[in-house]
Amino acid sequence: MKTQKTINHTKNLISFALVQLMWKKDYENITIKELCEKAGVSRMSFYRYYDNKEDIFIDFCDERFEEFYETYLNTTSIRFEDFILNLFTFFKKYNRHLIILRRAGKQQILLAQFNNYFKYLVSKSNSTVILMQSKNPVLGPLLAGGIYNVLMDWLDDGMEKTPEEMTKLILSVPYMIYEEIIRTN
Repeated sequence: MKTQKTINHTKNLISFALVQLMWKKDYENITIKELCEKAGVSRMSFYRYYDNKEDIFIDFCDERFEEFYETYLNTTSIRFEDFILNLFTFFKKYNRHLIILRRAGKQQILLAQFNNYFKYLVSKSNSTVILMQSKNPVLGPLLAGGIYNVLMDWLDDGMEKTPEEMTKLILSVPYMIYEEIIRTN
């Protein structure tokens, strides 16, 4: 029986092989056979863990989000500012993977993950603004979609701004909206 360590090692070999191949050629042109050869695993091993190449991206995204969220699992509350800064810092760390995901046209996988994980953020946040809207069913998807789009723009711009600068920009938006509401009333 395979241990979790062996399973993780095999999956990491496959994931790493896909990333390496994608730096050289288009995602659509990479075959399972080629991927298995690069990873040094059998096709049977590949299909034991994945149905297709896209499942590798989903698994990779899940693992990265789990890595990111481990920071917050035992936290009773999350400051929105800290969360956003940590998010941009984290994605800067994995920028090569984001580039590959985007180049392959699979960035929707990331958006789906954002939608799932932002529900957790909303439930754990101690931000006054978020707490006041925590029962609002559009809050999680709105935050997820907004942050996702900002992240994609940041990636397209070469991630030139620092995570701190990106956080400051994100946090300025609610104040702009609030000021506009006050000004027009």
